Amino acid sequence: MREWLLYVTGGLAVGRENFSQTIAILAPFTETSGFATTRAGWTVGGGIEYAIARNWSIRGEYLHVDLGTVNTAGTLTPPFPGLTLTGSVRLTTEIARGGLNYRF
Repeated sequence: MREWLLYVTGGLAVGRENFSQTIAILAPFTETSGFATTRAGWTVGGGIEYAIARNWSIRGEYLHVDLGTVNTAGTLTPPFPGLTLTGSVRLTTEIARGGLNYRF
């Protein structure tokens, strides 16, 4: 029986992102922006698995997910002529997970 398994993984990642914010700038002004989108991107990672008994193993895995960049435009309340508020948000996440496996 081989006790250790090291592996790398990668591929397509799809995520639904919802974001909204309101910032109090200077009384009475507030800025509001947000977005809701489904994005496709990529993921890459790796892991290790160890056989602790005939049918049992434990594992740990790390993944980096990148869904790209979303541009946003803000709304100023009350309106201020000639002022445009824009921004961009980089959509990434780091995932670490572990598990206990039983093989039938």
